[in-house]
Amino acid sequence: MIFLLFLLTPLAWALSSALEDSRTLVVYDTRLPEFESQYSKLFEMLRGRNLQPELALVGPESEPLELFRNGYRRYQNLLILPTTAKDLVDTDTLLRFTQDGGDVFVVSDNTGMQTEVVLFLNELGIYPSPKGYRYIDHHNGDTLEVPDIHNKVVLHTEKPILYKDGSVALLSNSEFLVPVVRAPRTSYTFNVDEGRVNADSTWHSGSQGYLFVGLQGLNNARVFWTGSAASFKDESFNEELVSDLINWTFQISGLIKATSVTHYNENGDSGYKIKDTTTFEIGVSEWDGEKWAPFTDCEDLQLEFVMLDPYYRLTLAPKRVENSSQIYGTTFQIPDQHGMFTYKVLYQREGYSFIDESVTVPVRHLANDEYPRSWEITNSWVYLSSALAVMVGWFVFVVVFVYSGNKKLGKEKTN
Repeated sequence: MIFLLFLLTPLAWALSSALEDSRTLVVYDTRLPEFESQYSKLFEMLRGRNLQPELALVGPESEPLELFRNGYRRYQNLLILPTTAKDLVDTDTLLRFTQDGGDVFVVSDNTGMQTEVVLFLNELGIYPSPKGYRYIDHHNGDTLEVPDIHNKVVLHTEKPILYKDGSVALLSNSEFLVPVVRAPRTSYTFNVDEGRVNADSTWHSGSQGYLFVGLQGLNNARVFWTGSAASFKDESFNEELVSDLINWTFQISGLIKATSVTHYNENGDSGYKIKDTTTFEIGVSEWDGEKWAPFTDCEDLQLEFVMLDPYYRLTLAPKRVENSSQIYGTTFQIPDQHGMFTYKVLYQREGYSFIDESVTVPVRHLANDEYPRSWEITNSWVYLSSALAVMVGWFVFVVVFVYSGNKKLGKEKTN
């Protein structure tokens, strides 16, 4: 049975999610020490970010979590702390939860996870080490003094990270994965039950494994996994680390959106024809934790002008700031090809929410009276000159022929 112990009403916070519904379900195992003595700082942080946390205590006889009711998702966020419950939630429900736009944060350790949660992570391309496998680093111990951070959008802090009683994940080559912290080169994970390290008992060795990893789907739903709960517990709470990870996973940081898309013909016409000059502009905003602000930290935003294949791929330059948006734009000449063209902006950078905007416009050919006249075409000048020379020559010939005949002499005949 699930007991909802806390239902907190937000009043005023420094940071909050940009989403209207930010209800968060925190799942904790009743067989572990009391939640308040382990994760009170974490729960307070969730409350301080307007994430409206509800605590669900699960045990051996608990009913599966009810993430949907009457076909609708009940929560925006799901935080799963280390648990050994067998019937927590099934894989299909978790997949449906993320496909519907929900965000999931999974914290595990070397005691293992519920099988369905592991299968859910495997579906995403994240493969945590099985139960009984232990992360070991004889050079660094349990603390990463200089963590190998791969994504500064997700994790800003460079302070040491405590990674005690942890597990390590191997990753697939999915383009939607966001690796954050790589395992040190001197680390390995092996099955402690085997008692010795060999090829069969080792899950990872060196920097092939990851300690923190995220994923963002095409619908901008986010999933995050870490293999150690040490930094989340009150006794060793790493506020900067946890804050960065919570902010990213639950849509407080790394959140951008397109606010406007405009295009127009430079000559003032409402439509387009081949070889017209067009200007395209898009406004982009970033959520700073309190409000939408101009997204100025972008040098790789590109526009594609597409008909089946891209005819142009152009980098958009910052133009101006309007209200809470940074306007990016470019001006170019439409190719000498008529048809249905699409202005397409697809911005997919690790750590940022995806932007996918497209506008389709018709491009017509020239009308009969819009083609250039013959004298405007330089290649035709030789033919026009030849025709003109023939006419002038013929006129001169006629004049000469008419006025240059033999003169008649008016002499009288005499005998």
